[in-house]
Amino acid sequence: MSGLSSIPMYLATIWDETARVGKFAKSDPVTKADIAYLQKIAPKLNSPDALLKDFRALKVVLGAYGMSDRMPQTALLKKLLTQDPQAKGSLARGLANQAAFRFATALGNWKSSGSSPFSNTNTLSQIANSYAQNSFEANQGKQIPGMQQALYFRRTIASATTVPMVISDSKLMEVVSGALDLPVQFGILDYERQVVELTKKLKFDKFKDPAFVDKFAQRYLAAKAAANMTADPMVGLISGATAAIAATPNDMLNTLNQKNGITSGTGFTLSLFA
Repeated sequence: MSGLSSIPMYLATIWDETARVGKFAKSDPVTKADIAYLQKIAPKLNSPDALLKDFRALKVVLGAYGMSDRMPQTALLKKLLTQDPQAKGSLARGLANQAAFRFATALGNWKSSGSSPFSNTNTLSQIANSYAQNSFEANQGKQIPGMQQALYFRRTIASATTVPMVISDSKLMEVVSGALDLPVQFGILDYERQVVELTKKLKFDKFKDPAFVDKFAQRYLAAKAAANMTADPMVGLISGATAAIAATPNDMLNTLNQKNGITSGTGFTLSLFA
């Protein structure tokens, strides 16, 4: 699907996203089967080890909390599952990662709770809904580059309150990097320098405004579309009329930038290594 359709598709999706997610959960065979499996096996998930040993159940749970990339890290997961996330020095607090903290809050500290989190129907329902949401977003990303990240950003950025929370979340960081037009060199800066530079750019109070968040996400999608067009070798074979269309994402960037006061990366590039 053309990169030029990303912003209209984003706007169409968020208009009735809840209904779309519900329809997807019922119609996508993999998502439907995975949720059914977790609900069936839940009574047997009576310890952290039981969850960690059940690959399919763990896949659903981690997918629900946006932690699929943590699947091989069983030692880390076990700590998150057995520590009080609110305790001083807990891994969940130390990671400064929203997904890990939500995971630990919902499923951690089994001993103190006295029972398995999976015995709670509300917890199971939340996991099923979150897994369907994340699966829907991933599916959207397969159709339109950047859509998964944009929808995830829209849903979660309001709960981010610090720059480390953004840096530790790959999806949030991708949207921020694209929307602010950060240069590729930014990734090679040391962590402390990244925090300093992003602190200058991000105003977290603005992310409490849904309208600003949507426009920020649209700016990212426009940048993504522009980058994809530049990288496409077919662009060089396209006639002048089509090339004019290819400039449209850049026009979008400039327009969104002017309307919303989002600082571009041009000046930032010059000062990166000053």
